[in-house]
Amino acid sequence: MVDAVERFSEGYAIYRCDNLVGVIDDKGNKVINPDYLKMYTCSDGKFIALHKKYEKEAKKDSTTNLKFDVLNTSGKVLFSISMNKYKDFGTGFQNGYLDVYLEAKNEKCGGIINDKGEVVIKPTTKIKKVGQIRNEYFTYNNGDGWGVMNLKGETVIRAKYDILYFASDDIMVAMTKKDGGSQEYKYINMKDETIGSDTYDDAYPFYMLDGSHAVVKVSSSLFSIIDMNGKQVEKLPDMVHVGFSEGDMVVESDFIDMKKLITAMNISENGVDSLTFKSTPLQVVKYYATTDACWRGDKEHSSTDPYWYTLDDDLTYWKTIMGVMPDIVVNFNGDIAKRNYRNKRVIDYTYGDWYWYHDEKIPTGISFTNAGIRSFKVKFSNSGKLRLKLREVFNELVSRFKNMGKVEKENNGAAVVTLKNGKRALVAMEKDNVFALWGDIKQVKDINIDEYKDVKEESKRIKDYDFFENKLSGIEEVDTAAVDTAVVE
Repeated sequence: MVDAVERFSEGYAIYRCDNLVGVIDDKGNKVINPDYLKMYTCSDGKFIALHKKYEKEAKKDSTTNLKFDVLNTSGKVLFSISMNKYKDFGTGFQNGYLDVYLEAKNEKCGGIINDKGEVVIKPTTKIKKVGQIRNEYFTYNNGDGWGVMNLKGETVIRAKYDILYFASDDIMVAMTKKDGGSQEYKYINMKDETIGSDTYDDAYPFYMLDGSHAVVKVSSSLFSIIDMNGKQVEKLPDMVHVGFSEGDMVVESDFIDMKKLITAMNISENGVDSLTFKSTPLQVVKYYATTDACWRGDKEHSSTDPYWYTLDDDLTYWKTIMGVMPDIVVNFNGDIAKRNYRNKRVIDYTYGDWYWYHDEKIPTGISFTNAGIRSFKVKFSNSGKLRLKLREVFNELVSRFKNMGKVEKENNGAAVVTLKNGKRALVAMEKDNVFALWGDIKQVKDINIDEYKDVKEESKRIKDYDFFENKLSGIEEVDTAAVDTAVVE
């Protein structure tokens, strides 16, 4: 089942199946199996990809031990880029070359390798970023501005521009910021000589039209077209806006096999995902730290340091399954971590054989507690591929939990189940989400499901960009705290 296909490049497109990617050609034939965690768009007939064998390693804070393969269009590995050697690299080859980066003495150093993995420009502190590579030249940033070098490492145009990019093989667009926040664009040749006598509010490459002409923004409300000598084309109509459409980046399938989705989450009466009611706080934190939801960790305290968890009695994370991103909440019966102290007796004063004292608590560190897991919760929001499909999710979840125990209460929007392990579960549908909550929650008689009866999914969609921004910022689209409070003992 193909979940999404990216835009074609050089006759090839990356497609996604679950969380892995492969490649098809423009006839729809599979040319590279979906065996990769990540892959960059085809460039110069090559793909840069990370194989699925690195899945566990890729989830760690450090990517040092990863190796990205450079593949041809048949999937043959040409060579590998070791992250032990390089800290980063560009997103694709340009004219047979790829920019690579390492760090020396806390300074970023940029360089270039060829399509055989051989070093062409040795990484140097003079290059912080490589931009475009054309023929024997490339744009670079030295930390102060953009310039041009040749592949011998010689400076062709000094790094003095705020923006610099190729308009054609031997003409550049250069931008300089002016006082007051304005920007001035012009066209220059490889000798840094200005082409034409005009400057512009914006300027575009020649290859975006016919290769011989370019669009320029003359003022805030006027566009024009120039030739390669900088001369404006005559008898043009008034143009107040010009836009370039390149099509959608990704086309996604909205089909979801609900049974497969719920099965992939590994929901059981004993837990969810790879966690169970027997999991310790440390085990949960270690797993949480591998997810995109983990925002904790710095140079002083790693993401698994108990320092971050002294005020938490629950953790929420999310993961992408079949193009869907459900929330998973682990709720504990106490704090995940605690501060430890020892008592120090302090003598306040003495009188003969008598003395008065008090005990002071001296911090000795922070450690994880032995708190048990009280409940698990999974929540599916009506965004992305699940829009207008919450009823299907609800039905599948109810069916799954019914098979785990005995139904105690039920209506068309909720079900309460006593599980085989003695714990209880509530599956319910709200206007913009479906959730399942199970564990040591309130007794069956105390759980009211009337509020979920006859509920219908809200047709208004959570915008995808709002959804993901909220995920990243930790903001929830739906406040379900009231639900948790109502059912958790």
